[in-house]
Amino acid sequence: MKVILDNIENIPAYGILGTAGVICGIVYLWVITRKTGVDFNDVIYVYVWSAIGAMVGAKLLYILLEIPHITGVLRQYIALGSIGDGSITIKDYAVGLLRGGFVFYGGVFGGLLSLVLVCRYFRYDRDSMFMVITPALPLAHAFGRVGCTVAGCCYGIETDGIISIVYHNSRYAPVGVRLFPVQLVEAAGDIVIFIILVYIILRNLNIKNVAFGYKKSGSHVGFSGHEVLYIYLLMYAVLRFVLEFLRGDAVRGHWLFFSTSQWICILVLMYVIPVLLKSRKAGKAVSC
Repeated sequence: MKVILDNIENIPAYGILGTAGVICGIVYLWVITRKTGVDFNDVIYVYVWSAIGAMVGAKLLYILLEIPHITGVLRQYIALGSIGDGSITIKDYAVGLLRGGFVFYGGVFGGLLSLVLVCRYFRYDRDSMFMVITPALPLAHAFGRVGCTVAGCCYGIETDGIISIVYHNSRYAPVGVRLFPVQLVEAAGDIVIFIILVYIILRNLNIKNVAFGYKKSGSHVGFSGHEVLYIYLLMYAVLRFVLEFLRGDAVRGHWLFFSTSQWICILVLMYVIPVLLKSRKAGKAVSC
């Protein structure tokens, strides 16, 4: 099946689908808080601040990874007084940088930091917040990856396979080339992760003598909120590491054998796996 995407340049994909992801996240939180008894207003407050932190973190990591290119542009501007062929001003470049891409893992770290700080300041139960909010991350991310598909960024490798996407009008993806729809595969993977996490939460609610978000002392049947977060980070790191081999865009950066995101995946796995195993062995959550 070959999908042809044409005349999509003027579609505000990120805005529309990002909003849809946030709305679906709120609907999910409304449903899950009714089942768990966690205060919906508190959850939404933390969710909003986490979303703001995620946006800031994703943009900061993007700019950090762009420093070599930014440095080159500034050197050229200082030496020649112009950028490129002179048609781009330094203001245009700065605006383009701010409007440009985001790095997902920067969003994860920024969102988690914001969540921890808000919970600490307002004395919310952090474990319960991790429990209910974590599944909203892959849910919203799935919509974001569909936005990537429409915009043409984060595109896949060239393919002669049965399933492919051809862009006829995109500022990011190569035009007229059959590409593997890696963005949609990742979106599907995010939905699967979301379903698994929700299943874990609902299973926690059905376990006798296990309070929501906590395991009975000495028991290994329930999962804490921190463990739900670690399970998400583990599953997504594996998914992302594999899919990076199917990415065709070079702007995400490479070092040695792996992309920047793959190195982050490796670091995440090196941290999460032993912490999760230690938590399960101890029968209680290990705080991050």
